[in-house]
Amino acid sequence: MDSPPERTTDDPVAGPGPLLARLVAPVRHGLVTLSVIDTVAIGLSMWAIVYLNQRTSSTDMPLLVASLAASAVVLFSLPGLDIARSWNVIAGQFLGALSAFVCVALLGDRTALVAGCAVALSFVMMRLLHALHPPGASTAMIIALVPADHGVRFLFFPVLAGAVTITVFAWLVHLAERVLLGRVDVPPGGGGATVRRRGPRRRD
Repeated sequence: MDSPPERTTDDPVAGPGPLLARLVAPVRHGLVTLSVIDTVAIGLSMWAIVYLNQRTSSTDMPLLVASLAASAVVLFSLPGLDIARSWNVIAGQFLGALSAFVCVALLGDRTALVAGCAVALSFVMMRLLHALHPPGASTAMIIALVPADHGVRFLFFPVLAGAVTITVFAWLVHLAERVLLGRVDVPPGGGGATVRRRGPRRRD
């Protein structure tokens, strides 16, 4: 008696499979496409930055800078673009901060002029070093507006340390995402993902 033919299902299956597909595959809502795992990852990366700050400092914020939130969104939502490369994120943030300190040293307390100089110089440096990352310009602006609150240590904590932290976090999340995507079929455009399941082989 023949057993049921071999099959690979393209329709939802019982058990954890459909849940896995919904978590990993981008879901389209009208013109907007969202990924549950990327959305959660953005929140967790910011939680990690704030938590590390709370555990390592009682007086200032060595791992926390507002523009890192923008970097996290870029890392998780635009992974295929140059601005989301690890080099761009880390170097772009560092160059933004460095540009601001250079402008403060050259121009003193002329706030408006320092701000313009810092953002413009950060753009030039990022372009020259192939490290364009728009949130880095935000970091330059933050330092330029209140230079008295940011010593040279700010270059390394929080800017460099924070950028490395969220980049490593993104590596781990994207690695896990690739592993999970290997277990589901995601059609072009997202949505409707199904889990691969192979039935018993047909016997002659």
